[in-house]
Amino acid sequence: MPEPLPELKNTYFLLRHGQSEGNVEGVISSARSLATSEKHGLTKLGYEQGVESATNLLDLLEQQHGSSEDKTKKVIFYSSPFSRARQTAQA
Repeated sequence: MPEPLPELKNTYFLLRHGQSEGNVEGVISSARSLATSEKHGLTKLGYEQGVESATNLLDLLEQQHGSSEDKTKKVIFYSSPFSRARQTAQA
């Protein structure tokens, strides 16, 4: 049997955008041409979900990396170019 893999040093979190108008309408809007369109932006609930997700993520990061005074850990965010993802991050 092969030796076990070494412990990973990175942690990854995946977040989905908050509820969008497209979700409510039952529309799948993943065409790149719609990426910057506000047509299927977040609903009021979607903004609330964005705030809740951010709070939960910050709590997790603090648990894992200690206080915000510890500047030795990098946190890197990658995001979809769609407006609903940007709106979620801004919420």
